Amino acid sequence: MKKKGLHGDIQPALGWHNKKKAKTRAAIQREALRLFKEQGYNETTIEQIAEASEISRITFFRYFATKADVVLCDIDFIDNTVKEATLSAPSEMSPIQALRNALYKLFMESQIEESEQIKERHLLLRSVPELRTATLNHFTGKIRLINEMMAERVGRSQDDFAVCNLSGAIAGVWLAAWMSTGEDLSEGFIERFYKLLDAGLEHLEAGLPL
Repeated sequence: MKKKGLHGDIQPALGWHNKKKAKTRAAIQREALRLFKEQGYNETTIEQIAEASEISRITFFRYFATKADVVLCDIDFIDNTVKEATLSAPSEMSPIQALRNALYKLFMESQIEESEQIKERHLLLRSVPELRTATLNHFTGKIRLINEMMAERVGRSQDDFAVCNLSGAIAGVWLAAWMSTGEDLSEGFIERFYKLLDAGLEHLEAGLPL
C-alpha cells in the first residue's frame, strides 16, 4: 500500500527523486570520462568535471568522494548482490561453490553489457598509476565484504583465522584474474575475466594443485 503524504502518494515522489539522482550520477561519469579522454586523467580537475556536468563542486562530493571514485564505482564483481546470492545458496554447497554459483548468476544470467564507458573505465584503471593504486586500496574494502560473507555463510566469527585465510585467498584469485586479463579490452573481456575468476576459484577449492 502506498503511504500518503501532505501532497499525495509518497512513492512516486521518491521514485522521481531517485531517477534524478541516477541521472546526475550518470552525467558526472559521462562528462568525467570525456574529459579524461580529451585531456588526461591527471590533468582533469574536479572543478572541471562539475562545470561540465552543470553542478556545483559540493554536489559532486555528494555523489563521489574522490575523482578516482568516478572511475572505480560499480566495477565490483563481489558486491551486496553477490553476497546475498552466496548466502542464499543451498546449504550443501561449500562456501566457494556458493560464491561461484552467485557469480555465475551475475555474469551469465544478467548478461552484463560491455559498453564503451565500461571499457574506458577499465582502461583507465589499468593505465593510470594513481588509479592502479586506488584499485588495490578499493579492493581492500572488498576483502572485508568477502570475509563478512564467508563468516556468515559458515556460521563462524569474522575474526576466525580460517575464515580470514579463505577470504584472503578468494581476494588473491580475483587479483590474479584481473592481472591475467591485462589490457586486452577487446570484445568479450568481461566474459574472459569471469571465466578466469571461476577457474581460479575452482583451482582454489581443489587445493591449488600444480
